[in-house]
Amino acid sequence: MKKLYCFISILALSATAQGQEKSNFWQELKATVDLSYTSQYMMYGYDFGGGQGAFQPSISLDYHGWYIQFWTSFPDASGVVNGTEFDYIFGYNRTLFADDWCKTDLTVSYIYFDYPFSDSRLGLDGWKDGQELSLSASWPKIIPAIGSASITPFYVMAYEWDGVQSSHDFDNGWLFNFGITYEFPIPPYLPHQKNQTLVIMIDTFYNDGIWRSDAGLSHGTISVSTTTKLFGFTFSPTLLFQSSWENSVCDEDMLFAKISISRTF
Repeated sequence: MKKLYCFISILALSATAQGQEKSNFWQELKATVDLSYTSQYMMYGYDFGGGQGAFQPSISLDYHGWYIQFWTSFPDASGVVNGTEFDYIFGYNRTLFADDWCKTDLTVSYIYFDYPFSDSRLGLDGWKDGQELSLSASWPKIIPAIGSASITPFYVMAYEWDGVQSSHDFDNGWLFNFGITYEFPIPPYLPHQKNQTLVIMIDTFYNDGIWRSDAGLSHGTISVSTTTKLFGFTFSPTLLFQSSWENSVCDEDMLFAKISISRTF
């Protein structure tokens, strides 16, 4: 819990300092509160939920591309309470060549994975703290639009290493993720909504051998999602299918769903 208190203190102090420098800081600061539920908690191809679902609330603050986020995951089954997860996330978003065909959306982020009800080491409970530094890029204009539809390729590279309490138990290494999204308009299913789109995402992961896994292409994912706005809230249901290729990551294919409700202030 000390990590959580430290994180909240840093958040408060940084916000106060920025507010003193700029009188309009609070008007430009954006806060987003999200409550999500997943029927199966899968991360990087691994079954982090032990076959169970999880409630995943989060809160984030964004200021001119800089953001800070507190993300959590609470298993919906008592038998995996040690899998309760707190993630402390810092990042920066920037767009390059905004008016050109090579427009590039970049994100750099750091994550600390904290398991507050575990011993933070890879012991009998199977949970360990970890850290991640990642760079992601997407190119929304590089493939010409097909009518009203758009195709966007993306690429993510992430390095995983041990947390402050789990040094000799962690297999450091890289994750590489490449995919495309295909977004096209569909008829709105609520009368007040003017625009509705369906997003199909297809991606694949290469695992360098982290977390005691064998190196290689670990899995591929196909997802279908859409977004609806109602009374100031954003509702985002998603259906996902994971084709698992590496047994040391996951030894079976997975079909699961997510629902997210969020609001930005």
